[in-house]
Amino acid sequence: MVKCADCGFLSVVARSDGSYIGANRLYRLEGFQGGQVGKVYCEPHCSIYAQDIHLEPLAAEGAYVELTELGRLAELRNAKGEDVTDKAVLANISKPRVCTGFFPWHPGFTPKEHREMLDRQGERKWRIIERVIFVILAGLFTLLGAYIANL
Repeated sequence: MVKCADCGFLSVVARSDGSYIGANRLYRLEGFQGGQVGKVYCEPHCSIYAQDIHLEPLAAEGAYVELTELGRLAELRNAKGEDVTDKAVLANISKPRVCTGFFPWHPGFTPKEHREMLDRQGERKWRIIERVIFVILAGLFTLLGAYIANL
């Protein structure tokens, strides 16, 4: 089981152009992005669409968060009037789940750079497999050549 909060593909949507921005450390630990005017609540997204976390209801202490505009959430208040939006977001991104697209978050790297790291890992695995196959084939041909020479 993995958590979206630990994944390099956890993103928020930029309100300016709708592009994905990698979730920062504050978002992963506290459930909100920092802004010039204080807390900025952003809806969580998976930049590779492995999880539909943006479609899951965000709830905390019996209240639900609603999307107000592209990627931005309205403040969620509990029965006492306390703001619990960050708790709802944090509960969503910290929930253990099964995900085949999980790739560990490396601070300072964007979701795109995480994807490139994942692709490079896949390429390295294929290069190793190619080398192993080449060595096995070379050995088989050497043995076959020695066998034919001894006939």
